[in-house]
Amino acid sequence: MKKQIKTIEYNIISQLSESTFNLKVNFLDDGMKIIVKGTWYEYELKTKRNIKFIKSILNEIDALQIENWQQHYDFCFNSNFFITDLPSWKLKITYINKEELNIDGYGAYPKNWNKFEKIIQKLMPINSINKYMI
Repeated sequence: MKKQIKTIEYNIISQLSESTFNLKVNFLDDGMKIIVKGTWYEYELKTKRNIKFIKSILNEIDALQIENWQQHYDFCFNSNFFITDLPSWKLKITYINKEELNIDGYGAYPKNWNKFEKIIQKLMPINSINKYMI
């Protein structure tokens, strides 16, 4: 039996630009509460009676099999080049049974990360924030 997600928290920090992006999604019985905070913006959105959308989002997240991701992703440095600003990110999923899944990375991501980002963009109705402004 798959675990039911209660909350998703996703954070990005860009060291050089000192920019941050924080997304928290609470899945409610009849809607969602979405909180987005960045260095220069913040908004909160509550939705109701959108069960079909919520189920589709949860099914897409389930298809990613995030529980099989590594706990940490790290960029492999090569002595031939130097990168000064790699974003670090954290993902925390809390299930209804209060169990937590914590995953983070520094300049490296799981193989299906682009699908995860597409889901995140669906949760953000403001297009200008979809690029995280960093």
